[in-house]
Amino acid sequence: MVSHNILHLNSLYDFVRDYRKTGDDGLRLKGSAYGKEYSRRCKAIAGNVDEIAGFYVWGRYDRKRYWRSIYLGKAGYKEDKKNLRKRILEELKDERAFVWRYIYDETEVLAICDRIHDGRYTWKRPLLKAGTTEIIWVPAPKLSDSEILMVEADLIEALNPSANLSRPTPVRLVQSHATTVFSQLREIIHKNRPDKASELHRSVDARFPLT
Repeated sequence: MVSHNILHLNSLYDFVRDYRKTGDDGLRLKGSAYGKEYSRRCKAIAGNVDEIAGFYVWGRYDRKRYWRSIYLGKAGYKEDKKNLRKRILEELKDERAFVWRYIYDETEVLAICDRIHDGRYTWKRPLLKAGTTEIIWVPAPKLSDSEILMVEADLIEALNPSANLSRPTPVRLVQSHATTVFSQLREIIHKNRPDKASELHRSVDARFPLT
């Protein structure tokens, strides 16, 4: 059985609470001491992720300890040279708007993005990931490039992540591969289900209710 893991994002929520009064500088990565500290925390979180191809899921446990899938991603396939560790680290840093949404409303986050990036980028995609408190990941190195998109489609249907707007119809051809990956992801979810909802889970669930 391949290895698997879960990443807890508590330190990033601590960061936005501690630096909420820093204004735009708190959301900058370059040329900002706050950005340097945020990047350090992201590296610490992603440091134990395997440098291999695989799947990852952004999500959270709600106040009832029910797992909510928010985004399913893949890394290390086709032309993508970024392995799981690099991909997750990149998203935690570049899509940091997801955690700042805990402090600011969507309009405020988008306005800050326009100011610090001079309108060159948008943070609409990371805002779809707002409410994430954990990332789970599973290396799946035995999947070929031709199989990966089909397995991804199957996993999206099974996990129903709210931020995956593209919903290709799954095919039966790779069902056994998809079932293996899905089972490993579910094992992580069950193994790490808390005995009771944490303060962070309760507050995030209140801030970002999911139906």
